[in-house]
Amino acid sequence: IYSAGVVLFAFHSTSYPFIEHGDNVTPENLIYKLYLVLDKYPEEFWRRHATLQKKREDAWSDEFKELFKGMCAYDPSQRWTIEQVKESDWYKGPVYTQEEVTKIMGEHF
Repeated sequence: IYSAGVVLFAFHSTSYPFIEHGDNVTPENLIYKLYLVLDKYPEEFWRRHATLQKKREDAWSDEFKELFKGMCAYDPSQRWTIEQVKESDWYKGPVYTQEEVTKIMGEHF
């Protein structure tokens, strides 16, 4: 579930959610230990990502934030199950039609 959450975040955000220990981590890059920030201060996690990615803070819906936090909880015993993922509002949310996907992909690639 954790790995699927990381991949989902990467698809949604075009960046990774966390920088691991050996990835040029410095206090100045504002992202060190974001896996802990997500757990204790989720609003700060999203604020930092918005800043780093030069996005608005509402780039991620509340439904997506809830899903991601559940999938990537720091404590593995607190991570969502696949059943919980499937019951999430984001998972059950609207889906693009084939025409919409074609239009969006054409605008970006």
